[in-house]
Amino acid sequence: MEVDITPPIINSILSDVQGRRVNIILDVTEENLDEIVYIDNSESRPRERILCTRLREDICEKRLSFREGVHYLTIIIRDEAGNSVAQDLRIVV
Repeated sequence: MEVDITPPIINSILSDVQGRRVNIILDVTEENLDEIVYIDNSESRPRERILCTRLREDICEKRLSFREGVHYLTIIIRDEAGNSVAQDLRIVV
């Protein structure tokens, strides 16, 4: 049995802003996904929120709502072995 020591791979992150709604689409390579979460670092009390707990053909797609302004998100992808990778994303609503 092999131990998973490789972090998930982020192939691409796309965001489409439509008014206050933002569609986030992640293309991720990870066989043993645990979860994909985001943190809005622009909030007064940033906290983790779940984007996806499973992938459909390596894609995680989620529609979120934000207040007007600039939002600095940190997207974290974790696998079941505890490996993770993070990427920052700036969104203007």
